[in-house]
Amino acid sequence: MIIIAIVLLVWFFIKAKHFKHKVYVLVLMFLIIFFYATSVKVIESSGVDIKTLEGMVVVGKLYFKWLGNALDNTKTIVGEIIKMDWTGDVIKGK
Repeated sequence: MIIIAIVLLVWFFIKAKHFKHKVYVLVLMFLIIFFYATSVKVIESSGVDIKTLEGMVVVGKLYFKWLGNALDNTKTIVGEIIKMDWTGDVIKGK
């Protein structure tokens, strides 16, 4: 299913005449690939059987918890980067 979606998006990208439409297709392709790759990672690491409704619910909760933690970590890293001294003074004291 994911392959079909990517193939369709690539076809739309090739057929798109305006730059704005190409950007939308690229963003959509990135989001689909990101969602697929991260959901596979969460499913594999959890060991939950996704063939049952309860398993799907558990994996859904795990995925959104994982995504929330990833976004929180990104926020922390960006905050620390902003706090860094970016003045360009390589040698202090001169």
